[in-house]
Amino acid sequence: MFVYIWILALWTFPRMTLGLEKYVIDTEEQWKQWSYPSGGVVEITPDGWVKVGYVRKDINACLDAPTFSYKWLGRKIKGGVKVGSNKDDGKKIIDGDTTTYWAPDPEDELKDWWVDIDLGRLVTAKKIRLIFAKGRTPFPEFRIYVSKHLQKYSKLPKILEYDLVAKTVKPNTERVFEVNFDSEKDRQGNPLMGRYIQNVRIVFDKKVDDPGLAEVEVITPGENIALKTLERGGRIKYGGRMTKVEQIFDGLIWTGSTVTLAGADWLQQDVWCNWDLGATFWVDAMRFTSEGGYVGRRSDLEGFRIYVSDGTEAPMSPAEAWKVDGKDVVWERIADVNNKVSPPRLNFDIKFPEPKKIRYIFFHHYYGTGYWATRASAGGYIWEFQIFGEGFIPGVTLTSPLIDLGTVNNITSISWDAVTPPGTKIEIRTRTGERVKEITRYFDKAGNEMTKEQYERLPKFRQGPIKKEKIPVETYWSKWSPVYERPGARFASPSPSRYLLIEVKLSSERPDVAPSLNSITLFYSKAAGSRLFAEVTPKVAAPGKPEKFRIVVRKRMYEGEAISWYDRWGRKITEKRWWSLPSRSRGPVVEERTHWYDKDGNEITKEEWEELKPKQRGKVEQTQDEITGFNQVLIKTPSKAEDVQLWIGGNAVPPEKFGVEARWDSLIVELPRLVFTPEDSVEIEFSCVPFFNGTLFEVFVAGTPGGWQMIHPDPAVKNATTVMLPSLTEEGGLIRNLDISPRVITPNSDGRNDEIDISFTVSRVEGLRSIKVEIYNLKGELIKEIYKTLGTSGNYRIKWDGRDGSGDMVLPGIYVCEVSVDGDAVKDRAGKSIVVVY
Repeated sequence: MFVYIWILALWTFPRMTLGLEKYVIDTEEQWKQWSYPSGGVVEITPDGWVKVGYVRKDINACLDAPTFSYKWLGRKIKGGVKVGSNKDDGKKIIDGDTTTYWAPDPEDELKDWWVDIDLGRLVTAKKIRLIFAKGRTPFPEFRIYVSKHLQKYSKLPKILEYDLVAKTVKPNTERVFEVNFDSEKDRQGNPLMGRYIQNVRIVFDKKVDDPGLAEVEVITPGENIALKTLERGGRIKYGGRMTKVEQIFDGLIWTGSTVTLAGADWLQQDVWCNWDLGATFWVDAMRFTSEGGYVGRRSDLEGFRIYVSDGTEAPMSPAEAWKVDGKDVVWERIADVNNKVSPPRLNFDIKFPEPKKIRYIFFHHYYGTGYWATRASAGGYIWEFQIFGEGFIPGVTLTSPLIDLGTVNNITSISWDAVTPPGTKIEIRTRTGERVKEITRYFDKAGNEMTKEQYERLPKFRQGPIKKEKIPVETYWSKWSPVYERPGARFASPSPSRYLLIEVKLSSERPDVAPSLNSITLFYSKAAGSRLFAEVTPKVAAPGKPEKFRIVVRKRMYEGEAISWYDRWGRKITEKRWWSLPSRSRGPVVEERTHWYDKDGNEITKEEWEELKPKQRGKVEQTQDEITGFNQVLIKTPSKAEDVQLWIGGNAVPPEKFGVEARWDSLIVELPRLVFTPEDSVEIEFSCVPFFNGTLFEVFVAGTPGGWQMIHPDPAVKNATTVMLPSLTEEGGLIRNLDISPRVITPNSDGRNDEIDISFTVSRVEGLRSIKVEIYNLKGELIKEIYKTLGTSGNYRIKWDGRDGSGDMVLPGIYVCEVSVDGDAVKDRAGKSIVVVY
């Protein structure tokens, strides 16, 4: 029995001594140069690990209050704590350390015994907890007030509305005192997650000897994911009848977005917003309020619908408003609220039974009248929107800065070191390019990027750094490669190349686990040559039958490019002189190329450069890239190659002058010498059997000591390295050329027709699939399974000696031989009859 099989998944390069260099990314400094969402989405550790951020639940909002700030009455206000007495120790109240404490000066008047905490942003408070210092006397009498930072009167903005939420009715002796907001309800009696607050004020009503307040804690449902939308690179787009929608996630209840009271015609009335959080999160709750601006302002909504998406692509969106970054995505409705009730609700909580992966949120008004007059032309409002969840961020993408290898190199493979717990994965892609341009970026002292004109208008003390950066010229860059399946995979982007970009996506299907990445390594060597292309002929063949193919490898030169030859002492010599030297005296062979630039740093052609006015011209630069040439050619073949012939520069090479190694899936040809120039095109002719429609002949070359360099299809020829098998598309079957010989078997051990040969061809099957050959009688009963394997496309030959599954000779009669193949999408069967006589 023989079987021709090409197993794509197992194909590997032949071993050879490689002179490979490495480009390694594995330090904190290197990773921090990559582009990725900020705002805690990615963590870069000092030892060079890339990890995803974690969204926390049930946090104390006091701890990070000093990191928040806002503008109020034209002034920048920072969150934090103020006290009326012993002011230097006030910060100890929110330091998270219960061993430190604040104690008012006993000599100060009682009116100075107070604490005022500004959380720096609006939070949802589940409880307020006062922790008195251990070993000190708890404050016996006090009042606790809270404020949402709303103006008490619209014309007196300096006065905030405070509500009394707790007052001691008898002397307190407990070390921990709590105020819970778990009984909060909306105007319709629905339970709420907590109370909106920004400020906490504590007033002590009685002096006591030796007091101490260790901590004040404001416990919230968790980190508010909405707050850092813009910092992460998120955005919000909205219809023209909503205004300043980005204010719904600024953490301030006195700023918000107006909402026209639209009904079913919300899309035509432009009353919608499409919100990108900037990253994907595990979300278990959302809430927003229509109660803000100033105390007593009516701004309720008459109804709304909310949808969410994790970015999964959909065939089509209902309208342009639903698209995100030009893509159609799948939306899930999570809220449908008709608020035309009395009294109307002002606060809305939305909870999920299980956390959802969410990146995009779509809101539109609904159930409204479309008439503003009832609100004095004010419409409804969303004053603040909060989002909560818990777990590792389920998906984040990082992109490298432009990587410059210095010269054109043959990038052979890419590897990485990572930890991927079950349910997580790391996806890496690359792209390469030939041309880059230099741009100048301007920043202020705070790190905000701006135009050159804006920068020059700034006072000197506010001007920040000016950075020069190289970016791709998109026309000359490849698309992103497919995702690499494993570390050590063959480099999939066009190579050789000098410039490349790497994209990394870390993702998880569970909130409790996350992948982490330690390093990425690129392996590369000197290129055999640039602009080497391949073509195969003929481009049409019959499946399962031997065909003679010819592969041509040719070099095309750039404009302004030349190949130069040097001896070992660096002297430029002729090609003829170089070949005449002994190997130890030869120097490098170099591709020398001239580049022309305009004044903005864009690379252009020589003709374009000459047409420019002198003031518009940039520099003219010459680059040199050492090449190895090549003396080996590797071709991936659908079956074992035979009858190999070779031509170099149009001249036939005698068989004894070149080497051949033919495998079932590849052919290696050892050339008699190195090949460098366009004049030395290489042609290899051989016979093999194709099985797939669209059979791709991949070609690689190698020099000494370089690694294998992929040769790309000739762009001047359509489907340059692809062979079509049109009869497969016409007939459509997976099993072809089923033949049984002889058709009559006489298994009597006389040496004549004692067994039969069953041969067939399997086509259009990728990967390993079930292939079986079985013998049945005319009643449809299985007599014997004579062959079973996991195989792929190829030629198969099996023998049958007339015995059944028990090893006994079958009775004389007519039997059916059936071949079955489980294809990638369908199952195929074919059969023929067999006659058994004695």
